[in-house]
Amino acid sequence: MMSATLVDFTDLAIPLPSFLLIDTSVLLNALRPDVGAPIYHDDAKEFLKRLEGEAIAGRTIPLITLPVLEECVFKILQSKFAAEAKNRGLPPGQWHQVYKHNPELIESQFYSEIQQFRNALSGIPVLTVEPEDLSTAKAGAAALNETMCLYIESFHLLPQDALNLAIANRLNVNDVVAIDADLHRADGFTIYTCLV
Repeated sequence: MMSATLVDFTDLAIPLPSFLLIDTSVLLNALRPDVGAPIYHDDAKEFLKRLEGEAIAGRTIPLITLPVLEECVFKILQSKFAAEAKNRGLPPGQWHQVYKHNPELIESQFYSEIQQFRNALSGIPVLTVEPEDLSTAKAGAAALNETMCLYIESFHLLPQDALNLAIANRLNVNDVVAIDADLHRADGFTIYTCLV
């Protein structure tokens, strides 16, 4: 099986591309290490600072998809409900039960966490890809669901990663920043990642 081209995002000598799709793994590691893998926090945070500078200078347009935003918000809420489950003497894996019986916790206790995350995102600045952006992006492109399923099969990816790559493909963006080794199998894409 072929693999993606891997680029070490900690190497400041390597220029960033004009368009760069940001994966959930980078956002959570940089902005929410309590939800991501703290081992990558410093590298991811430094990369986002660099990306912010490149975006402000007009050299790189950072993109996120709605599925990436959804996954980030979901993981933040999941971690908050898991902590609440633990506080109530339940295993963290029963977070969904706590949510089902106490959905109001989102508004009363957890929504501020989502707002903080969104505020941090707006500081980068990123362009969120909306559904209407996809309708005009690539003439003659296969349906997103077809491309997603192709990537699931070809690259052995889970649906969320495959969908994000399908969206990138639709936008003619081949450059993705991710701290997710699964994406290393995405032949035809360049994955900016932490190789250290």
